[in-house]
Amino acid sequence: MCGAEGAESGKLEATCESEVPTTVTDNHGVASVVMSWSGNNVSSGSQPMSGNGSTYTATLGPFAPFRNLQSTTVTVTVTAQDAVSNQSTRMVDVVVDSGCIV
Repeated sequence: MCGAEGAESGKLEATCESEVPTTVTDNHGVASVVMSWSGNNVSSGSQPMSGNGSTYTATLGPFAPFRNLQSTTVTVTVTAQDAVSNQSTRMVDVVVDSGCIV
């Protein structure tokens, strides 16, 4: 597993697969948090995020190697739902290196 850098600035440099952290709070209580991703030249995916207090994490990827590109941008979407079914969604662009392996 490779690392992620720059989460606080809204940009992650991701290769292979990376743990993505986010902070979620709600006055009704958090019921679920799901991370999904999509982009050109990469496979899309989705998975639930696991929480510890207000910090939730999930693994982005893995991404298969792609040809003729040094890197590509993937849009990561995090959707949180509270106990009374309100939803909030945030998106961030992630740069994925072409050297990824499955």
